[in-house]
Amino acid sequence: MESIAQERSTYAREGPKTRPFQKRQAKKGLPLNKGWKHCAGEAIKPGQLVLASKPNPAPPRKTPPKAKVAPFRDIWRSASRNPIRSLLLWMVAIAGVRLSFVVGYTLINGGFLGVDEGAYIPGVQALTDSNPWASGIHFTRAPLSPGWLLWPFLQVFGLVWGSNLYSFAASLPALAGFYLLARVIFPTKWAVAITMLFSLDWVQAELLVTGTAPLMGMTCMMVLVAGMLRNETRWGRLAIVVAMPLIAYTNQTALALSAVTVPIVWLMLPEKRRLMLWLAVGATLTLTALPWYWEVIPGTGRVSYPGAFLYLNPAWSAHWHFL
Repeated sequence: MESIAQERSTYAREGPKTRPFQKRQAKKGLPLNKGWKHCAGEAIKPGQLVLASKPNPAPPRKTPPKAKVAPFRDIWRSASRNPIRSLLLWMVAIAGVRLSFVVGYTLINGGFLGVDEGAYIPGVQALTDSNPWASGIHFTRAPLSPGWLLWPFLQVFGLVWGSNLYSFAASLPALAGFYLLARVIFPTKWAVAITMLFSLDWVQAELLVTGTAPLMGMTCMMVLVAGMLRNETRWGRLAIVVAMPLIAYTNQTALALSAVTVPIVWLMLPEKRRLMLWLAVGATLTLTALPWYWEVIPGTGRVSYPGAFLYLNPAWSAHWHFL
């Protein structure tokens, strides 16, 4: 076996491309170093002595780890990329659930959803003079409470189906009104998330099956508050002027609530003079609904109570257990 010195001299004299050197390399089972090669990470030049060795094997191919399944995280990321589309899809799903409930209940039970229809339908009949005695069994309601809003449903779908389908349709605008108010206060992503949670509120379910007139009035009240918070914009001022009289024309409960809410919001805002002007315009338009409120003004016969202003049950009454 040749010594390292002899191998060095042979390699330096003959070079890697000479035939005798290649034969000796083949006998030893070593690779033939032709030109530039890499052995153990170092470059081999012709005429340079490097003990030949087998090339390093390629590292094993690493299989990428399987992605962990995180459905809630993926849904949140998808919703974050396009929150408006996610909100629209959510509203469509909520509308589908409510419509399925209304249709299923009407098919199975065949009756009205709640008790307020007993007041809504005579109100429509009194407005249209289709039932002369209807105006004498209840106080005069505003024309949109629900009045003319319910009338097309009764004409197209009949008494029971029309009333129930109107309840379904009247329960949806509250989602848009709440999103408008939430968008004024929060960023888009948070406004969408809060609106989704609001759509699951059981109060809406209760109003759906009893009466949607308060829900319509509260929707107008949310639009009014959103307009007050953005009164420096054109749409904010328009919302004040339009939403304030609509509250009076749709629901008396929401009108009483707005009488408390509007002053509180006004005191919280810095620009009070400019806002006061548009509130005065909205209040002036609201006075046009006064003829429908004469019968329920405090002190009249319908809202007066002959008993004590504050009544406490005796100590042995079962009502104290409710506390």
